[in-house]
Amino acid sequence: MSNYSDYVGTMGYNKKEYLGRNFTYISFNCNDGILSDRAVRKAVGMAINKENLVSTLFAGSKSVANTCLDYGSYLNNSEGIVLYNLEQAKKELEDSGWIYTGDRWQKTTDRYTRKLILY
Repeated sequence: MSNYSDYVGTMGYNKKEYLGRNFTYISFNCNDGILSDRAVRKAVGMAINKENLVSTLFAGSKSVANTCLDYGSYLNNSEGIVLYNLEQAKKELEDSGWIYTGDRWQKTTDRYTRKLILY
């Protein structure tokens, strides 16, 4: 029950959140021509406001995770991961050779111009 505080109130108890191992994730089709570019995947990941998405879909009852690894695992090194930053996403694309022109991102390689269009 996600709205238990509406019935119980906030006085008389302390809320403690235990992060579990169940998660929902967004994945990319890396075989796609555009999404095979690491910079594009990174920029798209940074352009999604995950905090807003999770709070809207799950009414604040879930939290955003940086990785699918357990929080107590020594392999979980999620420090420095940018969750939502449009300016950093644009910089990632620009550093990888993408140019924003004509209201879309495009990159020319081997005399072929690829346009970044996501549906």
